[in-house]
This record gives sequence, C-alpha cells and structure tokens, in this order.
Amino acid sequence: MLYNGKGKSEIITVENVGGENLVPTYSEKLLGLHINADFGWSTHIDQLSIELKKRIGLLRRIRKRVPKEKIVIIAEAIFNSLLRYGVAVFLKPIYDKEDLNMENKTKNTTTLQTLQNNMLRVIFGFQLKNRVNMKNLREEIKMMSVNQISVYHTLLEAYNVMRHLSSEQIHMKWKLVERKYALRSITKKQLNVSEKPKLKCLGFTYNGAKLFNMLPIKMKKMEDPNTFKTMTKEWIWENIPSY
Repeated sequence: MLYNGKGKSEIITVENVGGENLVPTYSEKLLGLHINADFGWSTHIDQLSIELKKRIGLLRRIRKRVPKEKIVIIAEAIFNSLLRYGVAVFLKPIYDKEDLNMENKTKNTTTLQTLQNNMLRVIFGFQLKNRVNMKNLREEIKMMSVNQISVYHTLLEAYNVMRHLSSEQIHMKWKLVERKYALRSITKKQLNVSEKPKLKCLGFTYNGAKLFNMLPIKMKKMEDPNTFKTMTKEWIWENIPSY
C-alpha cells in the first residue's frame, strides 16, 4: 500500500484485507516503474541509474572489438531503450524558451544526462579529462539528448491519446468543446490546458498538451503514426536543443 499522508498521519494500517493487514510502503514497482508514496521518482531514477551503469560497462568491454557505427546501434538497443521506457511519466520535459538552459533542468534529467554522456565517451573513446562537447557528439551520430527523448515520447503519448484514445479520461480533459462560432484555438487544433496549474499538476496531462499545442497543424492532423514519428523527430531536432 502506498500512502501519501503529508499533513495527516505518517503511518496507517488497513486491517483484514483478504486476511492480511496492509501497512504502507514508501515505494512499489508497477509495470517496471518504481512509484514513490510522495509522487516523486527518486527510487526509480536510482534503480535506473544502476542498470544504465551496468550497460555502460558492457559497452566499454566490447568497444575495441566493434566498429563505431555498430556500437552506436548496440548503445541505442541496450542503453537508450532502457532510458526511454516510461520517460513520459517520470521526467519533466523542458521546452519553454526561458527554461532551455542547464540551470533549469531537473535533477533527474541531469542525472540521466550525465550517464548518457558517459556512454557517449565510451562510444567515441574519450575520457572526462578530454572535455569534449557532448552536444556535438550527439549530433554527429544523431542521438537525442535525455530531454529530447523525453519530449519525443511525451508527444507520442499525446498523439496516441488524441488519435487512438489510449486514455479516454485524458482525451476528454484535453478536448475543446466545439461552439457555433469558430474559436482560434479550435481551428489550430489546440488542446485544452491550464495556463497556471498548481505545481503538483505539472505532469503528463499538462506537458503533453503544451507540447502538442506547439506542433504545426499539419502534424496534429497526421493520421499515419509512422509519418508522425518521423516528423516529430525532425521537429525536435529543429526546436528542442540537444544540450
């Protein structure tokens, strides 16, 4: 049982549920994600970091035996694939112009970006003392940064909500009601999103709608998911810096 009891009781017990007494726990694993009672993601980031470090070690052991173009493919398969799982849930994407700098990146994004940077150094054979520009390395092999990956998957999930009703609840929350007169937001396929939400509401339902509203209208109308994925990658490279 996860119990968020800030301002109430620190510990509660639910008695006789199927013959068991349930006591609260700080973190539980659900579908591969470690969910904390305080709705933070520190446990998940810690566990993910441990696994990513192991995979960096694997890449280091095979680097000299595998051509660089092949090890990039391997890195995408064993490192970035793990990093991107559930990323639309546990990372806050940075996309506002005033936030596009290192100081405003969240601690979780910074932690994972540091690990991805270490992975890139292994691929290219660099060490920390070489002080290479990581942005240039990512762009050379067309690998998204952690924040770009977060933006990409947030947009894919938003597309699935709007086009394939993957979540009817979120779809209803985002959908603007058509009126007799045409609203500018409706003609631009804008989603309904609060302009000044509470801090605790800055999750996927907020960021997904904000990002989707930033897309060109032709992308919002796109029916084919594969074409949408391709166009989204191109849009991200043009609009979301690889810092």
